[in-house]
Amino acid sequence: ACDFYRRAQCFSRCRKSLCRVELLVLQMNYPDVLLVNLPKRKVQETVVTFSNYEHVNTILNAYDMNFSEEWISPLYQQVINGQKIKFFLDYINDHPPNPSIWIELCSKLKRDPQVAK
Repeated sequence: ACDFYRRAQCFSRCRKSLCRVELLVLQMNYPDVLLVNLPKRKVQETVVTFSNYEHVNTILNAYDMNFSEEWISPLYQQVINGQKIKFFLDYINDHPPNPSIWIELCSKLKRDPQVAK
């Protein structure tokens, strides 16, 4: 059992390191956008500016924020406002359907002043 936990811990560290390396590579590709050492609020503000699903996924993974509630703003921005269906399809392929995210997206849509017009 001890060996199992040691291996699991090693795997977890390797996965986190890989996610951080992917973030650094993304940072080198986008030198005008600060991606490293961001506070949680700034991460949420930054991910909505990326239209590529893989980039958003990389950023959220690097900050251990890859949860359905963190995807609401990027999905809303890219799919509802930007009409980028590929972003939506990529999200669906990687994440199991979760009813709460659809409820939150609908709620956000109802609160959107542009839609209310």
